[in-house]
Amino acid sequence: MFRNVFHPSIPILMPFFQKDGDGGGGADDPNDQNLKAREDSEPKDSGQKSFDEWLETQPTYIRAMYAEHIGNLKSALDKERKANKENAARMKKLDELEAKEAERLEAQKSEIEKALDAQKKAEAERDAALSELNTERRKYAVIAVATRMGFIDPEDAFILANLSEIEYKDGKWYGI
Repeated sequence: MFRNVFHPSIPILMPFFQKDGDGGGGADDPNDQNLKAREDSEPKDSGQKSFDEWLETQPTYIRAMYAEHIGNLKSALDKERKANKENAARMKKLDELEAKEAERLEAQKSEIEKALDAQKKAEAERDAALSELNTERRKYAVIAVATRMGFIDPEDAFILANLSEIEYKDGKWYGI
C-alpha cells in the first residue's frame, strides 16, 4: 500500500513492506492474502497487553501526560461536536429562510409581472389613443385645407389623401 507512495529509486528499509507484489501493500493491506493467513493461524490471545494495561505499567508522569493529552482531545472534540450541532441548526434555519425568501420572491415576482403586464397594457392603450388622435388631427387638417381650396365635400379629400405623407412639425402641417 505505501510502496506506491514512495519513489522506486529510493530504497526503503522497512521490514513490514512486502516486495512480492501480491497486493502491493504492507502489514495493514486488507487484500494481503499472506497477512490473512498469518492472522488466521495465530492464536487470538497472544499474551500481549492491552493499551490500558500497558499504560498502567508506565511511570506516573507518563500517565499524567496521557491523561492531560486525552483531556485536551476530549474537550476539543466536545467543542467541535457542539459547534457542529450549532452549525447544523444554523444550516437548517438558513435552509428554511432561503425557502421563505424564494417563496417571497416568487410572490413579489408575480406582483412585478402583474405590474409589468398592466404597464404594457396601459402603454398599448396610450399608443392606440395617440394613433387615433394623430389620425383625427390629420383628418381635420386635410378637411381644413380642402375647405379653403373650395372642395364641395371636404371629407372626400380626406378619404383620397395619403395620410402617411402628412406630418406635423413646428406647429405646421406638411404634405397635405
